[in-house]
Amino acid sequence: MPGDRALRVLLLTPEWPSEAHPGAGSFVVHQVDSLRARRVVVDVMQFRGGASPRRYWRAHADFLKKLRVGRYDLVHAHFGQAGFIAVMQNKLPVVVTFHGSDVFGLPPTSVLAIAKGGVLRLASRVAASRAQKVIAVSRRVAGQIARADVDVIPMAVSAHFHPLDRGDCRAELQWPSDEMSVLFVGDCKNEIKRYALAEAAVRLLAEQMPNVRLRVCWNEELAKVPVYMNAADVLLITSRHEGGPLVLSEALACGLPVVSVDVGIVGERLSGVQGCVVLANDRAETIAGALRTGLNKGGRLLPSSLSQDGPDFVAARVEDVYRKALNEREHRR
Repeated sequence: MPGDRALRVLLLTPEWPSEAHPGAGSFVVHQVDSLRARRVVVDVMQFRGGASPRRYWRAHADFLKKLRVGRYDLVHAHFGQAGFIAVMQNKLPVVVTFHGSDVFGLPPTSVLAIAKGGVLRLASRVAASRAQKVIAVSRRVAGQIARADVDVIPMAVSAHFHPLDRGDCRAELQWPSDEMSVLFVGDCKNEIKRYALAEAAVRLLAEQMPNVRLRVCWNEELAKVPVYMNAADVLLITSRHEGGPLVLSEALACGLPVVSVDVGIVGERLSGVQGCVVLANDRAETIAGALRTGLNKGGRLLPSSLSQDGPDFVAARVEDVYRKALNEREHRR
């Protein structure tokens, strides 16, 4: 048993920045950095499954090789699909963090999407049932996991997110100074994010406010995202479902007003926050009306206190889960 010595963790994740995907998994990187700052030794193994059985088989083989040659106390898997790989061994205890799409599944846009979503949810259920400990990034995600001992720990907000000069940010992005900018953060092709709904709402709004523009931030390096948030007038979230979303907390840290459908932590996080709107429904007309009201009021928010979601606080809670997992494993022997 490690006791109070530094833990050695093998972290398995399908989301990690690369040259082609510089913004992928930045929240996982941030957590790893915070854990390392607490003297937790973290060895990262990242893979991109891409719904390919061959890639997952290769990732599983690479994972087992890592376990043979490395000296680890436990495995921490981010996302259910990584958790599925991690629990296919009994050598080390496993902690799995679920983020949302892994338990909610994929939009039923085609027969193939339905099949992929079913496999993803099944893999997540297996991972949740066999893991020593389970973390969910929100209570709504926890509600989808068939365990009573789920730890709810949100991902932390990076210190990159704070108020910046709006004019400087607009100049850097080459946005007109008189534009009313609605920001959409996410992959426009990801059906979960529902970019088409955001586009339809802004198109309706443009009939009354010709200077409104929908701006997209996607596949950018982490340090660039706060520039978009400080340049924009409002953040719009139209997702079918979310684990967090972390982008909500990041926007609040920048003082950016938010208009959002009621997903993930949105309802509880925006309760009582002046200048933000939790939408009563997801009709384009409703969204356009909320955006119009918010843009007419203008102004910024007072940056929210982030002590609850701060990196040190979150890393301490994750490390505590690690030690609980090790204790439980030891007691069962």
